Formats: sequence, structure tokens, C-alpha cells
Amino acid sequence: MKKNFAAWGALFTALMIALSGCGAKKEETGSGVPGDDPAGESSSSGQEENFAASTAPEQETETFDMEPYRDILDGLWLTVGGHISLDQAPDGAMGVQEAAAVFGPDAADQIGFCLKDVSGDGIPELLVGAVDDGVPSFESILYAVYTLAENEPYCTLSGWDRNAYYLAGNGFFYNGSGGAVYSTFGSYILSGDGRFPICTDYYFSKEKSDDFKEIGYYHNITGFWDPDGSEELDGNTFWMKQDELAGGIISAELTPFSAYKFTGEIPEAPPEEPIPAPGPVVTIRAAEDQLQFYPDYVSFYADVSEFSTEVLLTAENETVSDLRVYALEFTDAYDNMVYFAVEELFYLAELRVDCPLLLSVNFPGTIPAYGISYTGAEGETVWRTLNISGMDGSFFLNVFAPAE
Repeated sequence: MKKNFAAWGALFTALMIALSGCGAKKEETGSGVPGDDPAGESSSSGQEENFAASTAPEQETETFDMEPYRDILDGLWLTVGGHISLDQAPDGAMGVQEAAAVFGPDAADQIGFCLKDVSGDGIPELLVGAVDDGVPSFESILYAVYTLAENEPYCTLSGWDRNAYYLAGNGFFYNGSGGAVYSTFGSYILSGDGRFPICTDYYFSKEKSDDFKEIGYYHNITGFWDPDGSEELDGNTFWMKQDELAGGIISAELTPFSAYKFTGEIPEAPPEEPIPAPGPVVTIRAAEDQLQFYPDYVSFYADVSEFSTEVLLTAENETVSDLRVYALEFTDAYDNMVYFAVEELFYLAELRVDCPLLLSVNFPGTIPAYGISYTGAEGETVWRTLNISGMDGSFFLNVFAPAE
């Protein structure tokens, strides 16, 4: 028999971590780097891809010295090859690692680099991104941009599939989306020293009512996700502007990392440790793919809006005890851990292998809005966020800690 528990609580809107700018923390100025808003996912929003067939402005071919970036390039080569973890990778390499995981054995051919003086200060920037065939498109993503500050590499921008930058003339086109409601795009140039992005146009959408039935479209030049400080547009103008800016994307003409001459040493793999007994394990999948296999399940509706998504939480190898579902609010991130304030929404004493939990939730942005906890093999509390992949739309769980 199916058991139904409905929660008609308020929808939690996730906060976006400012991850797309690298390096030292910047003061709040008009540079407004994307990532300060809840829209962090790359999407064409269903619009026709209308890219310019042109290449970069014609200029004399310049030869730049690669040596100042050697340590960064070596580190990125190791990252692309899967030889090091993200915490060992160079600053700004999150998008590179994400892409390497998707491309698999072909990653070194699909991810590349080049030196190009984008800021015009005579010092070349190091661009790292997806290798294209010379035809610009939404596949021409840049994962990271580095410059030199006092001859030391400095990460100016980092992007990933859902928080994407593209080379566009002497600057960058930014494109992101947080699902059905939140879309963000704009154009940026680099400061004279190449260290900071400067916003020249910034467009975003946001709900105008709590029931998400009315969406507002906005434009400003500050780069901040602030309706009050923005000009409101109609939807047609908004999407036309996206097509217009995307039409300026050009190919960065990257050299694949398979052609890079690595100069360092590949670290030895750590010795294998005995694999402990798995204990209770919870997995998450799309409900529409799995529900047919379970005649008996428990259901809980944390979100019932038109933007809700149904997922299935399953106990994989043994009964899971004390399963709780939470609404999350991001509070902090440090020491390789992300912290959320939690509000308990639902409790299930036992999640059986043959009786999963059908959960209706919303994924409003990059930052998780929902999480779970349950009792682990040693009696400890296991904390996990509910996430959706920016690469293929699959669902996965990630570690977090509750804020004190």
C-alpha cells in the first residue's frame, strides 16, 4: 500500500556561491561576477543558436612565452588525465575536472588551452576550455582564464557547464540558467591588468510572485542580480538579447592537452586501503525511470509547483534507519566542506530496500535546496544534499555538514 505525506511549506530559493571568480576575494563593485546570483547553469533556454561565423579580429600573430604558466599547465594536464584530485588541482580547475569526468578517455583531446592577450595590456591570458572544430557554438566553453600578476599566475575567471564563459571578441559572453525560472547572461571585458572581469551588460530572470506564475526579465550594467536596480524588459526582448550576445562567440582555437609537453612528475597513486563494509547506502534516481519496478513506495511532496521534479530515494543494500528530509539554506564553505542551515520537513523511521521514497522537490539553482540524513554503519549521521548534474541532468548526492 502506498503511504502519502504532503508538505505544503514555503519554497526555499537556493543561494548561489560566488565560485566563478577566482583568486583573492574582491570588494563589491560594479564588476559583478556571475555566481553572485542563483543562476549558475549553462543553457540556451530553448532559443535558436545563432552564432557568428566570424573569427577573432585580424591581427599580427603574436608568440607568447608559456613558461610563466608552466606550473598551472602542468597541474591542469594532471587534472585532465585524472592523476590528481580537485583539492590538488590549480585554482579555478573545477570546470576542467567536471569536463574531464564527462569526456573520460578522450578528455586530453577534448580539453585545450591557448595564450591570448584578451585584456590588451601586452600580457597574454591563459584560456582553458573545450576544444571545438573552429565553428563557435555553445560547446565552445571556457573553463578557466588566468593572467599574470607580478609574473605569477592569477585565476581571473572559472566556469563550468552550467556557469559558462565564452570568448567573444575582446571580452567574454556569460551564459547561465537555474532551471525553468532563472536565466542569466551578459557580456564582460577584463580590467586593464586582466585581473578582474568588468560587466558591460547583464540580463537575468526572476520570479515576481511566490507561486512562480509570473516571471520578470531584467537588465543592468552592474552585474548584480538585483531587480530593484535594473531595467525590466519583456520576454521577447530578453531572449533576443541572448541570441544577439551569443552571436558574438568566437572560437578560441585551443591546443588540446594531448599535445602538451608535460614537464613535471606524475604523483604516485596512494596505496589501496581495504574497502570497508558498505553499510546503509541511499541512492537517488529519476522517479520516472525507476518507479515502475516498485509496487510499494512512500511519497512526500516537498514542492508541488510546476517546477517540481520527482526523484526516487532507494536503500541499496539494507534497510536505512532514521531518514530525514530537509530544506537547506547555504551558510558557509571552508576546509573542503559546505555548511547548510537545515529545516526538517519529513521523517521516515525505515527506508526498506523494497520500498523507496518518492520525493517531489525543486532544483531552483546551482546551490542545493534540499538534503537528507540517515544513520550510517557505525551509528553516525550521514548528511547528503540532493543535486542535479549540469552535464547530463542526472541526479546525485553530495556530502554536507549542518551549520551549528
